[in-house]
Amino acid sequence: MKHLVTVAALVAATPIMAASYHQHEAHEHGVGELNIAMAGNQLGMELTAPGADIVGFEYAASSEADKLAVHMALQQLRNPQALITLPNETQCALISAEAHLDGEDHEEEQHTSFHAEYMFQCSNMSALKHLSFPYFQIFPNALELEVQIVNDSGARAFEVERAEPQLEL
Repeated sequence: MKHLVTVAALVAATPIMAASYHQHEAHEHGVGELNIAMAGNQLGMELTAPGADIVGFEYAASSEADKLAVHMALQQLRNPQALITLPNETQCALISAEAHLDGEDHEEEQHTSFHAEYMFQCSNMSALKHLSFPYFQIFPNALELEVQIVNDSGARAFEVERAEPQLEL
């Protein structure tokens, strides 16, 4: 039986990766974060986005319409192939996909954010030369993704914007 690892475990696999990996504390509407870790034939992704980007609000869902919007968003976030397009040549198979909603209270305001983690097994990681982001079509309030890619040779940071939803590696 194969042991599945998390994105954080992939990052911690080498000292270079662990030292380079970090999460932003700032909460900015329109801006989500995507952390990508590569180790061997494993590709892990961790997506965090403000509730306003995903469902258009950040308060706790109380109405039926809001609850439905959150439910539908979580369903969409559990399908990473519809959000982030990997080149077919990488031959990546999805191993796991999880998504949940987090809430925080700041100075009497509630800020919710969506969090998703994906794990892929890839046969040809060297073919990972670019990514496309249908994410922006699915979530119209999302304006930008801050992308950090970590592998055994270090970390690189990118910004992907709605107007140009492609990333060349």
